[in-house]
Amino acid sequence: MDDKSLRNFGTLIKQLAEPITDNFSDDEIAGFALQLKKVEYKTGEYFSTPEVPNSSIAYIAKGLFRLYRISKDGNEATHDFTGDGMFM
Repeated sequence: MDDKSLRNFGTLIKQLAEPITDNFSDDEIAGFALQLKKVEYKTGEYFSTPEVPNSSIAYIAKGLFRLYRISKDGNEATHDFTGDGMFM
């Protein structure tokens, strides 16, 4: 991420999680932002699968993700949708 994106993300964190971020300095938030990386997913790509679980947190700048479960017998059930400006 470039410097402008890091500043914007730090501001976003403060706005979205103000009760939590009040306990952290700007330097601590900036240090957290340095650990972030930008990943782009194309239609049909998965953030996580049963075979390859993902323990990351994602901020969706633009787009839509369908969150769903697969039952033991292989049936899919949509749990939720998440999109622009949301975390998953």
